[in-house]
Amino acid sequence: MRVLARICCQVTNSRRTTYGYDKRLEVHGSKGMLRVSNVLDNLVERAGSNGLGQAVAQALFLERFDAAYLAEMHHFVGAVSSGIAPAPNAEDGLRA
Repeated sequence: MRVLARICCQVTNSRRTTYGYDKRLEVHGSKGMLRVSNVLDNLVERAGSNGLGQAVAQALFLERFDAAYLAEMHHFVGAVSSGIAPAPNAEDGLRA
């Protein structure tokens, strides 16, 4: 992934909303934007005389991020098995 030059990032995460769990991430840079939205139970949207609607966000972080956790574990095991330092590392965490 290409690094954006000048970056402004805002993370919103709430476990207490009237409509369920909510997490969002937007990163705006001088060369573009990245957005992460809620992962919904399905992709069905409905429209009717009462307005628009869609599925609720997946409730547990394990459901929402299972693929990301699995990819992180695969990367870590692969890096350690190959003798390569895993990334990100502690220095990356300190910089963040």
